[in-house]
Amino acid sequence: YTLQAADAAALSFGDATVDSSFSIGMWLKYNLALADARTLMGKYDSAGVLREYRFSFSATGKLTMELYDESADGTEIATSTGTAITPFIWQFATMTYDGGETAPVINLYLNGVSVHDGTSVEAGAYTAMEDLATPMLVGSGGVVALLVQGFHGRLALPFITGKELSAAEVLSLYNIGKELLGV
Repeated sequence: YTLQAADAAALSFGDATVDSSFSIGMWLKYNLALADARTLMGKYDSAGVLREYRFSFSATGKLTMELYDESADGTEIATSTGTAITPFIWQFATMTYDGGETAPVINLYLNGVSVHDGTSVEAGAYTAMEDLATPMLVGSGGVVALLVQGFHGRLALPFITGKELSAAEVLSLYNIGKELLGV
């Protein structure tokens, strides 16, 4: 299932010149064997011209965060190097971004533990994300009428913050979620 929220400026973290820091996280239980990339949350229409950011996992279960500069057709992409998503069990996935578009630091966490060193790979001439008219999507990488990279399973306690969470804050949220979900 996909959740869609209307476009709102508070959910955009770039103005085409500079980015702002933010973090995304959620509990997930993926109910298929790994075979395809799946989007967890983002303002990213895979159909084309309204891309800002996308938090997802690859066909091998590696967490990925993509920042997109639509006018320059440029990206900053971070992919986890550590533990991958495991299907059929509850896990807590989180990303943090420091907002430093010229030397970005994107951290990825799984179950409160870092699975990435903060580096990203730039493609094209990334300057900054842009505030576009893309709705916020949870569980899909395309508009609801065109489900792309749809998530199959359960999502719980999704959140987005207008700050870069510290590793200690991510771990604290993981421990709170474990208690709330009885994991």
